[in-house]
Amino acid sequence: MSGSGAEVGISNPGWWGIEVKPQTYIGSFYVLGEYSGSFTAALRSAAGNVLASVKIPSQSVASKWVKHDFVLNPTQAAGVKNVFTLTYPGGATLDFNAISLFPPAWNNRTNGLRIDLMQALKDLNPTFLRWGGNNIEGGGYGRECKFLYCLAC
Repeated sequence: MSGSGAEVGISNPGWWGIEVKPQTYIGSFYVLGEYSGSFTAALRSAAGNVLASVKIPSQSVASKWVKHDFVLNPTQAAGVKNVFTLTYPGGATLDFNAISLFPPAWNNRTNGLRIDLMQALKDLNPTFLRWGGNNIEGGGYGRECKFLYCLAC
């Protein structure tokens, strides 16, 4: 991104909007490029009203990807027609990567799985869940690649 002093940034409307509830949203992003100001992460309504925002002091440097973490705490529900924005006063050319924003997750895991989906799976009473993997990988029978997830953990 580059700019000439005006606020510039990224806006993400989600797949079908972002549902905003009065809860904690945890986010992060990586920046490459030298910048000494601050970034603003925000949840905004479709009309542009700020539902929650936070200033994030830049730790970025010219030759290294630097992670920036933040937390957003909206105080009221605002439906699903909302967007996430990440902005800064332009003037610096920066590269952004791995931008994420997560609502609370199953068992409060960072960047974890959706609570509603995991509850539905738990209600099925499985002994384990397997995502991905196949019988071709690995060093023989019983050593295939498996991704297991414990619902009790």
